[in-house]
Amino acid sequence: MDGNVLQFKVNYKNVIITFRDSNRIFASELKALPKMFFSEEDQKKIYKEIFPYGFYTKTRYINNIGSIDEAMKSVFKNTKDEFIESLQHANAMIECDKFDL
Repeated sequence: MDGNVLQFKVNYKNVIITFRDSNRIFASELKALPKMFFSEEDQKKIYKEIFPYGFYTKTRYINNIGSIDEAMKSVFKNTKDEFIESLQHANAMIECDKFDL
């Protein structure tokens, strides 16, 4: 190994959470993994959502309603349609421009 961390574990309230650097394990985007391991038919059953991790703050979480346009500032450009699809898949759309966190 070259000394870079591939994973670490945290014990939080008696629950062990493991964080892994998937980019160090797979040199491709996670959404490309189904093509590597599954048939075309099985790939259709797999869904990778877009999640704006940088958008979630304590205040927004308490209010529990997010603005799609504001959340889009925390994800890659040109993914708004995919993000809306993720919200619809999760049944999280409130209005055309708001979602349930």
